[in-house]
Amino acid sequence: MSKFVDLTNQRFGRLTVISRAENAKRLQTQWNCMCDCGKETIIRAANLKNGTTKSCGCLQVDINKKLRTTHGKTNSDLYKVWQAMKGRTERQSDKAYKNYGGRGIFVCDEWKNDFQSFYNWATQNGYKKGLTIDRINNNDGYSPDNCRWTTSKEQNNNRRDNKYLKYDNKTMTVAEWAGALGINNGILRNRLHRGWTIKDVLTNPVKNISILYTHDNKTMTLTEWADVLGIKRKTLERRLHRGWTIKDALTKPVKK
Repeated sequence: MSKFVDLTNQRFGRLTVISRAENAKRLQTQWNCMCDCGKETIIRAANLKNGTTKSCGCLQVDINKKLRTTHGKTNSDLYKVWQAMKGRTERQSDKAYKNYGGRGIFVCDEWKNDFQSFYNWATQNGYKKGLTIDRINNNDGYSPDNCRWTTSKEQNNNRRDNKYLKYDNKTMTVAEWAGALGINNGILRNRLHRGWTIKDVLTNPVKNISILYTHDNKTMTLTEWADVLGIKRKTLERRLHRGWTIKDALTKPVKK
């Protein structure tokens, strides 16, 4: 049996032992303690001695408060960018995790636990409200040497699934070629999907331009939407003819 040690008047962290308290279950020795904040509490002797408990609980509250107010930018747009960046690379519950953390994309140690470091880099490297953080190499993580600030359009051009086409000594993404030629992005992708040569994809004139429909930031012809969604074009045409909105026409499930 271990020797009893009187802890009266001894100090442990923010706690000062006042007197012995009634033993806990299994005869564990407990002590009445006064915390620096003025609150009295009962703590097990073992927790005092090994440093597990150093206050009535106020210490952790103060630590959390300090973490929240260290940089004073918790509600800033950049803080939201930082949190979102960590979320999609670390939390499996994040809807974007499979395309980031799920395939090995990570946030560098310099930024991961230090928002101020990320903030300093952002403000010194062209950040402005409305810009998005973009990885230069889409197979590498978030770090100062692999990130830049871009517009949403520029970032779309840098997507890892964006195909590059080389023609007439020029190499651009499909989206960039579409902008340069004044042809809808979806038309070029549809031609590629059909197996056209790059020359034909980029040089063949667009005949009988179809009506374009925009939904979820994507613009395509009805035929292209039908191919993407796996829904018959006639079904979409009937829905629109009945007065359905384009959103309902494209998203409502087809009843068997």
